Amino acid sequence: MGKSQPKIAEELDDSGLGSGIEMEIAEVRPSDLDSEQITHPFDPKQINIHTRPFTISEVVERLKNKEINLTPDFQRKGGIWKPVSKSRLIESILLRIPLPVFYVHQDSEEDWLIVDGLQRITTIKEFVLDKTFSLSEMEFLTEFDGDGFNDLPRPMQRRINEASLHFHLILPSTPKAVTRTIFRRINTGELPLSNQEIRHALYQGNSTRLLIELVEHKTYRLATTDSIRDSRMGGREAILRFLAFWINSVDSYASNKDMDSFLSLTMESINQMEDHELNALKAIFDTAMIRSRAIFGEYAFRKLFEWPAPSRNPISKPLFETWSIGLAELSDNDFDKLKSKKQKLIKNFVKMMHDKYLPEGLEDDIYFSNSISLSTSGWKQVKYRFDAIEKLIDEIVYE
Repeated sequence: MGKSQPKIAEELDDSGLGSGIEMEIAEVRPSDLDSEQITHPFDPKQINIHTRPFTISEVVERLKNKEINLTPDFQRKGGIWKPVSKSRLIESILLRIPLPVFYVHQDSEEDWLIVDGLQRITTIKEFVLDKTFSLSEMEFLTEFDGDGFNDLPRPMQRRINEASLHFHLILPSTPKAVTRTIFRRINTGELPLSNQEIRHALYQGNSTRLLIELVEHKTYRLATTDSIRDSRMGGREAILRFLAFWINSVDSYASNKDMDSFLSLTMESINQMEDHELNALKAIFDTAMIRSRAIFGEYAFRKLFEWPAPSRNPISKPLFETWSIGLAELSDNDFDKLKSKKQKLIKNFVKMMHDKYLPEGLEDDIYFSNSISLSTSGWKQVKYRFDAIEKLIDEIVYE
């Protein structure tokens, strides 16, 4: 096509390796410098974040009774500190050095989900409750090197148990959109929570169970060649984007113009669905995956710059949502027509990737390549790429 295939960066999984999903690039504008700005007004009276101290013994009591969730499936990073880091934390407590504040999301049962401070809470649990490590490489209290909690003198044990920790409790009445913003701003570790991990934490119910089920469906794994590592929930977000545009339609996105809010509202909607509605979503999702595999084979949902392609690019979320919706909407008869002409469809798609082909009725004010590569959550980009794929399919089916 006269244009070399660009190198495409991938999102990272929880081990720092490529996840199999293309990293989406945001176009930065002056108005977007605060990417987590709250764009909708909230009633300040509904923002309920309570600050209070708890002793370590109180925290340990909660841990004993499983009232603190340290192992949610959206948060995998507990217990990764090295022994010296754990020991220095315990030493700080023994020296009465105040620890940084903890952020906790409290549910309606007053159980806690740790937003920030997971490593510190996990370390306290392992030392005081589980007794699974001994102190080492202490900087000041070297006389306690090699000691576990039970080996410490009673005054030192009491000093730990009575130490005061300060918690910011994000209470259930706080609007979910504000809570999502708090999650994003607070998680500043080496691998902060992804947007889907945050949504998974806040919208538990039918939606989280459905996404867990669909990411394991044989049809999905075949369509994606089982190449997505979902430890950061990139696969679940791709599936949710399909579900969101199927349930709400593309035009409804115009009122959101924000992918995070659009997907969060979809999870809330799915949480209210009956079993027959959930089964219908599973069926249409399987149809989309089966058809995508039938048309593109192992190249489904990937950018194609040549055909036959010399290699496979990562899965593109914008292509995942557009192709899966476009193919799922076809009648069986129309899909059979499309499948019989799939080579022409793919060749025209490759031309469109190079902005050298424009389906009839589509304006060239954005360019298809930009709509799936730059500022992909913008309303114009979303609308353009859906229109482009729909018109591309229609040209083949109805020629």
